[in-house]
Amino acid sequence: MGEENINDLKELFKDDFFKQSMELFNHPINQEMNSQLNVELPHNVRILFSKSVQLYDETHGIHNEFNDNPFEIVKKRDSKRDNAQHFFNLFQTGIQNSLKAVQYNLNSFCNYATYIRNQGEKLIRTSSSINSGTTLAIPTEKLIFEYEHFTLHSRIVLDRLNWFFNYFFVTNPRNLYKLHKHLKHQINAFEEPEKIILKRILPIIDKHRDYLDELISSNHSKKKTERDKLAHRQEVNFTTVNISVTATKDINVFLFNNKYFPDNIEADEVLKIRYKKMCSFIIEIINNFFDFNKYKFKGLNN
Repeated sequence: MGEENINDLKELFKDDFFKQSMELFNHPINQEMNSQLNVELPHNVRILFSKSVQLYDETHGIHNEFNDNPFEIVKKRDSKRDNAQHFFNLFQTGIQNSLKAVQYNLNSFCNYATYIRNQGEKLIRTSSSINSGTTLAIPTEKLIFEYEHFTLHSRIVLDRLNWFFNYFFVTNPRNLYKLHKHLKHQINAFEEPEKIILKRILPIIDKHRDYLDELISSNHSKKKTERDKLAHRQEVNFTTVNISVTATKDINVFLFNNKYFPDNIEADEVLKIRYKKMCSFIIEIINNFFDFNKYKFKGLNN
């Protein structure tokens, strides 16, 4: 077989391989598996990571239009090591995936809550001789487990964010509060542009302390956060479910939250509020850290 024929076979193999790969990729079952196994973040959070990809790619491009961005700053510190790649992975993989874990736990909790409400009402409607005043408590193990995972993963987000900042500022405090205290005391030791970045992000931590206090204890001897209790001490009975029939024969399926918010806010709404607070903090501190507003990104809306 001549060299020309061998090359033709190689090209045919490449084409067939490509066609087979594309067929598998576009297969409805593969698309369904992807939708089931992947977690999508809200657009205003997801766009942070899309912008960071462009910023990182520009840092390694021939014509860098995004001068003095954090990836470039890290890259310049040691030309022999790809520090920027590691720094990028801390953000793009570490922080993003921990956020997706929190989103997944919230989705699971809310799906169980919807299931309980639907089935609870169906249970009462399909039962005979149910009188007003009838009540039924429902086991909540899976809800408790998802709440625990939601809380622990929320703290993981903050811890990974902390080590992301530690890598950039070359420090090693163990949580965001300790990092804030250390950087605030040492701010005059930093030169520009690190000092400018510090001045942008330190006030953001102060602004969101009401949320951060739920997950980071500033004084372990005086206060234990929910995360501390869950990780080191005991189960927290976050929710109980009660089905009841009112005097007017209305069916009430209620997911009580136990002691964390006013009694009229159900457990799934509590987690939605916490998730919204977390996203608000992440969006603000990341936007200020990278100063995304000063760049023009291709194909992305702010």
